Amino acid sequence: SGRRALVSSDAGRVELSFSGPAPARGRTVAAWYGTARPAAILEGDPDPLVRLRRARAVQRRAREWEPVGPAGIRQEPPEHFLHAEHGGLLWALASGDRSLLPSHHAELLRNTGVSHLIAISGLHVGLVSGIVWLALRICCTPLAHFGWIRLSAWAPAIAASLAATGYAALAGWPASAQRAAIMVSAAAAARACGRSADPWNLLGAAAVIMLLSEPSEFDSLGFQLSFSAVAGILLVAPRFTRLLPPDTPWPASWCAASLGASFGA
Repeated sequence: SGRRALVSSDAGRVELSFSGPAPARGRTVAAWYGTARPAAILEGDPDPLVRLRRARAVQRRAREWEPVGPAGIRQEPPEHFLHAEHGGLLWALASGDRSLLPSHHAELLRNTGVSHLIAISGLHVGLVSGIVWLALRICCTPLAHFGWIRLSAWAPAIAASLAATGYAALAGWPASAQRAAIMVSAAAAARACGRSADPWNLLGAAAVIMLLSEPSEFDSLGFQLSFSAVAGILLVAPRFTRLLPPDTPWPASWCAASLGASFGA
């Protein structure tokens, strides 16, 4: 992120600092590096030594570097995106990759306050996995009439989990997409087993799995914003709907739930 990148190599893990933007996640690089200069720390900032210990890495400064091999997660868009009138915008909406987005489009999104639409988040992962789950659920419903109840329950769950994981990988595994993919997979497995999934348990499981795989995520702003926003929604949204009488029409209930979710986030 920014001008730093955590690099895995045969010699261990190294946090490289770059003079310019760090390489994209998933990129393979060859680097000549030296001792890193001590970074200036503002009061209240996380201690970089603690971050390095969590990541089990040493800190070095990249003097020279160049990419080698494939580009990793950031792939070239499909051909039809390149020929579409607004292909760069469509590709950014679908993948989060803004490399094809014209500068005037990016400025327009910023000025209108909707630039979050091209930042892949849990909303995107949830929509994709939800559509896949619903499609498989409809297709597998006839199987239950032939006695294949387990298959009709597990096929949509597995498909939704694969869709969430694949879409998060396409977007480069940002913290919000990781969280959503884990929560979707756990919720789908619980539903396939005939059990209810508590949102707080799903959120806690996502945090534990992410921090076990990468402890330094705890200091990242993406991790903190994603988990605090979901926690705020879970705390505030139900309290908004409880204020309404039981016979409230569904449009009013929907508006109250939406307002509670926005306020909680």
